[in-house]
Amino acid sequence: MEIRSHRNNPPQTVWAALFMALLTALMARWSDEPVFSRQALFGLAGLFALIGMGVWCWRPRRSVRFDSRRQTVVVLDQTRWSHRLRQIGFRDVAAVSVRSWQDPDPDIRPMKRVEHWVVLQTRQGEEIELTDRMQNEAEARQLGARVTQLMQVGLQSVQNRTFDRAPDL
Repeated sequence: MEIRSHRNNPPQTVWAALFMALLTALMARWSDEPVFSRQALFGLAGLFALIGMGVWCWRPRRSVRFDSRRQTVVVLDQTRWSHRLRQIGFRDVAAVSVRSWQDPDPDIRPMKRVEHWVVLQTRQGEEIELTDRMQNEAEARQLGARVTQLMQVGLQSVQNRTFDRAPDL
């Protein structure tokens, strides 16, 4: 099983920054207000464009692969220019849990915003986020249960010497 995530930096961030750059440039082009300096607005548009291009170029993403034959969780963190590969044995995993976060100030936003994500905890105390933040708690819990089941089946297949019959979820 493989899980890919954008590391909480979705492509919408890039589009939002570029849209703000375009909107600010249009405001600067057609603004006759003496309050706004055209140079300041074009500078702000350039800043938004640089932010958008920087996020697009950096492009962090994570790929987590569960290898039941080798009994490892392979975590690959990538940016456009670098990568970091870690292998964690199934026996080094302490728990798989679902974390939640709720908006601390619901008065500003009337809708209750809650985000959930799946976390892998190692015996050394390290916490690795396996997924992006998602709105659906049931989906996050189901994915956490699938990860736990895959790891248990993998450990049992090593003890029973049935590598080829271990299901790859």
